[in-house]
Amino acid sequence: CVRYDYSCGGKLGNYVVIEHNDGNFTVYGHMETHTVTVNVGDVVSQGQVLGKVGSTGNSTGPHLHFEVRVGGRTSAFAQNPMNFVDDVNIRPNTGTSTCKSSSDGSIPTSAIEYIHSWEGPPKIEGNNYVVVSDGYGHPTVGYGVDVAANINEFKSRGYNPKMGDLIPISVVDEIENIEIQVDVTEVYSTIANAGITLEDYQIDALISRAYNGGTGTLKGFPDAYKKYGNTQELYDNFMYKPRTSKGEISRGLIRRRESEWELFHTGVYNLNH
Repeated sequence: CVRYDYSCGGKLGNYVVIEHNDGNFTVYGHMETHTVTVNVGDVVSQGQVLGKVGSTGNSTGPHLHFEVRVGGRTSAFAQNPMNFVDDVNIRPNTGTSTCKSSSDGSIPTSAIEYIHSWEGPPKIEGNNYVVVSDGYGHPTVGYGVDVAANINEFKSRGYNPKMGDLIPISVVDEIENIEIQVDVTEVYSTIANAGITLEDYQIDALISRAYNGGTGTLKGFPDAYKKYGNTQELYDNFMYKPRTSKGEISRGLIRRRESEWELFHTGVYNLNH
C-alpha cells in the first residue's frame, strides 16, 4: 500500500521514492542502471525487490542510499533512518497488511471481521466479486469498497469497474486492504497525537467508523473524548446517530452507529445485524 516514484541522474543516481500511507517517504538511491523494477503508481508489498544495489550518481562505490523523510517528500524532511529501523529485526512480520500501521504493523483482524459484518455479504460469481449499487446508486464491490473513491487503484490494475462487472476477488481484497490501512493509520495517528490511550476494541470501533464515514470522520474525537470520556455524552456529542431515519439505508446506518458505540463503550462485538 505504497506508491512509487522513480528517476535517474543527479546525486542519487537511479532512485525510487516510496510514499507511505502515513504521509512519510522512504528513498532508495544509487541503484544499478536498468534494474529498477517498479513504475509510478505501482503498489508493492514488504520485501519486494525495487532494484539492485549500484553506484550511480554521486557515489564512491556500490551501496544503498536509504532515507526516511517524515512529513514531506524533499530532502529537507530527512531524518536518521536508525530512528525507524530495527537493525536486529530488519523485516518484521506485518501480518495481514502490506503496510505498516502506527501500532504493531497490522490491520487488526477483529476490526476487519467487524467491518465485514456490516459491509457484507458481497455478491460473488466464481472467483469474482460483482459490482453492485450501495443503495444510493454508487458502484461498490466486495465488502463495501467504493469504486469511485478507489478508481485510481482499480485503473492501475487494469480495471474500470461499472455496475454488474466482475472483478477478481484478489484485486478487490487488495484494494480494500489499502483502504482500511489508511483508516488504521488515521485512527492511531489521531489518538497518538492527542495523547489518548484506548483499548483495542475501542480502536476497532473507530476504524469501523472511519471506514464507513470517510476522510475527516474522526475530526473532533480527541476533544470530545477528553471532555466526556467513555460516557453517554460522548455518544450524544460525537458517536451520534444519523440525523434522519428515513429509508432502510438510514435505519441501517443508525444501527451501525449504535453498534459502534456499543463496541466502543462496552467491548461487545455485535456481528449479527
